[in-house]
Amino acid sequence: MCYLMNSMKPWGFLILFILIISGCATFSKKEFRSRFLKVELSNRNQFNGKYSFYAKRSLGLMIHDSIMNKINLYQEIVNEPQGIHDVVLQNLDDEKDYFVKIEWYHQDSVLIALYEEDQMIRDTALSGIWKKGVFYMDNRFLECNGIPYLLGGCNHNKRRLVFTSESNLIVNTAVSNEGAFLFLIGSGYRMNRYIEFEKLN
Repeated sequence: MCYLMNSMKPWGFLILFILIISGCATFSKKEFRSRFLKVELSNRNQFNGKYSFYAKRSLGLMIHDSIMNKINLYQEIVNEPQGIHDVVLQNLDDEKDYFVKIEWYHQDSVLIALYEEDQMIRDTALSGIWKKGVFYMDNRFLECNGIPYLLGGCNHNKRRLVFTSESNLIVNTAVSNEGAFLFLIGSGYRMNRYIEFEKLN
C-alpha cells in the first residue's frame, strides 16, 4: 500500500480524490419538493408526537409489498444493525398496536422511542443539525473493503428527516455503494429512498 501511494503521480492523487468525493451518498429533493414544509427551530416542537410504526408509502422508488410491510420508522431512522433489529421484530405481537414517538430537545437532538400500546420498549437519542428546514442526522454509515476505489469499494448511507404540510414525516436515505478497478472499471449504484410515515397526533 505504501509503495502504491509513493509511486502515484500527483494527478493520480487528484483522480483518487475525485473518485472518493463523487462516490459519496448525496441527497436529492426530487420526490418531495412540492410537499416539503420548511421547519424552523422556533416551531419544531409542533412535530413532537406519535407517528405510524409502519410506512405509509414510498415516494418515487417502487418497493415490493413484501418489503414495504417490513419497513418501520424506528429502524428507518436509527439504522440499527439488522441482526439486532430482527430480534426486536420477532418479539412484536400482531395483536398489539405499535407507534414511534418523536420528541425534540436542546437545539440539535431528537429522542426516538418505540412503543407497544402505552409502554416504551426501546429508545434512542440522536444528534444532528437543522439546515434549510430539514434535520440532518449524524448517524451515518460508512464501510470500505480492499483499497477503496482502487481494488475495493465503499458502502455509504446517511439520512435526514423531512416534514410535509400534513405534518407527516419523510425519512430520506441517501445510499452509495461504489467501487472501481484501477480507476477503469466502475461498479455499484447510488440512490435516494423516501419513506413517508403518518402523524398520528
